Amino acid sequence: MSSTLYPGNLVAVKTAFLERYDNADEAWSEMVIEARVMELMSDQPSVPRVLGVFRQANVCCMVQEFVGNTLTLSSTTLLKAMRTGQPSLSELDCISITKEVTIALNIMHQRGVLHNDVAARNILINHDGICHRAKLSDFGMASTLQHPRGNTQLTFKSSAELIKYHLDHREVAPEKYIFGSCNSVQSDVYAIGYVIKCLGVVIQSRQMVELGKDTTAVKPEHRPSLDFLINKLETMAENEKRNRRVNGR
Repeated sequence: MSSTLYPGNLVAVKTAFLERYDNADEAWSEMVIEARVMELMSDQPSVPRVLGVFRQANVCCMVQEFVGNTLTLSSTTLLKAMRTGQPSLSELDCISITKEVTIALNIMHQRGVLHNDVAARNILINHDGICHRAKLSDFGMASTLQHPRGNTQLTFKSSAELIKYHLDHREVAPEKYIFGSCNSVQSDVYAIGYVIKCLGVVIQSRQMVELGKDTTAVKPEHRPSLDFLINKLETMAENEKRNRRVNGR
């Protein structure tokens, strides 16, 4: 992803070099689908706006809203912030960020689309002058609810091998690789739950860790709905604001 000026506006350009793909037409089609999903979500503030997609020779590009520091021309993912501590995120920041992403994900589901790749690396964050904001990105794995992406049931030779796979793919709902279940609303819920749990660990927030644990329940039917998550995060945010006022922060 690179940044450039696009009719006077700073934008990000996602580029795919088609010679690197076995099927160039399929790679181009996937980028077009990704752009269409973003266009479907164009009224949502927590999704970058897509401005166009084009193919020229062996390169295809998607032009989208730049999210990041306009002075340094750098973008920051939530994963990078968690690993480096830059920018420093308060508990209220973390609650607000996950609430914004969860709202976007919920609306996406209501419009019949699954993200299928929710992860801290795919959440962009920036500061709007008042607080940190988040935008859910990377819709290249998206699929419709009617035709969800399938998964391969993996065979593990031992419990140690299963545990290693899980540790290497912690944001992936276990039913996807244990039973080969298709992606679903519940697997997206699991993925955002893992983000919440990780943020809770990083900032040492017990309430976020506990919420994340509940949301990453092994059985899909035991995971809460996104509506429940949004309400819970809203309550947590209001409580944190109240505590700040009381403590003069």
